[in-house]
Amino acid sequence: MLKIYNVLKTIVVVNALGFGEEVTSWIRLMPGYETDFKLKGFLDSRTITNPELPILGTPNEYAIQDSDRFVMALSEPAIKKQIGEDIRQRGGKFFNVIHPENSISPSFLSGEGLIIAPYNSISTRVTFGDFVSIYGFCKIGHDVRIGNYCHIASHCSLDGFSSLSEGTNVLSFTKILKNTSL
Repeated sequence: MLKIYNVLKTIVVVNALGFGEEVTSWIRLMPGYETDFKLKGFLDSRTITNPELPILGTPNEYAIQDSDRFVMALSEPAIKKQIGEDIRQRGGKFFNVIHPENSISPSFLSGEGLIIAPYNSISTRVTFGDFVSIYGFCKIGHDVRIGNYCHIASHCSLDGFSSLSEGTNVLSFTKILKNTSL
């Protein structure tokens, strides 16, 4: 009889400081951690003293493995796009990080590489593009569309039917009104 084994996914986080460290703590809290996926290490081109996880190399030189799933823990949309597309072109696959302490409608749609920090409220029929990151304490209203590579800082509000075009960086405490596009 043929046995089928589930291959444990190994999570590689791009960015070993700040946002990258925060994201690793959120990954550890997600259902399936250490049974379906585990943290492998960081990709970073900087010299880091005493990193929490091993530095596996730089994002553009790392040899991608089949079990690897990448997390783009970067807030700058242009850099996120550049590094993310390079990894994607070399066959990399991406992992969505959604902290369990959120209120999220099950009707949302997402591309790959989504990061949602804790304490957000996300309403019905929200659509996220690839490599979107949302810091905490945000309210995303119904039918909102968020383009690829967007970053939404903490304490923001996007009212119903609003939208963000690709690469939009929303600063903390910003309110996007209903039916507004940026």
